[in-house]
Amino acid sequence: MANIIPTAAPPKHLDLDYKTKEIRILILLPSYFHDPISCTLSRANLEEQPQYDALSYVWGDPRICRTIYVDDSVKNVTVNLFAALRRLRAKSHTRPRRLWIDALCIDQENNQEKSHQVSIIGSIYRTISADISLAWRLYR
Repeated sequence: MANIIPTAAPPKHLDLDYKTKEIRILILLPSYFHDPISCTLSRANLEEQPQYDALSYVWGDPRICRTIYVDDSVKNVTVNLFAALRRLRAKSHTRPRRLWIDALCIDQENNQEKSHQVSIIGSIYRTISADISLAWRLYR
């Protein structure tokens, strides 16, 4: 049975300031490969040069999902994103990993926020740690 991705917005305390280059960063908490995926969200201003990596991936079928936990809330994500998070966490299971992932860091139900984030997308990718972005594609 397929899960449908809920349209839950990020917590209100994480509303973004559209007058600045503010983004949300997903903190992927350390654990082992088969453990549940747990994350938190935090805000960051790009002008302060926060440390994070950006994950670029093919979203996949939105009807086929897996569960993760973000700030103690259950979120359904596509199989592709779930697999990427699981692999990224396994490679650094002793320390948190700071990531910018469009599907989780942008409120996909808020058109004003999506427009703002698209307007600063160049800065989002220029600010990433070590000038690299992570690419992920699940091949079947």
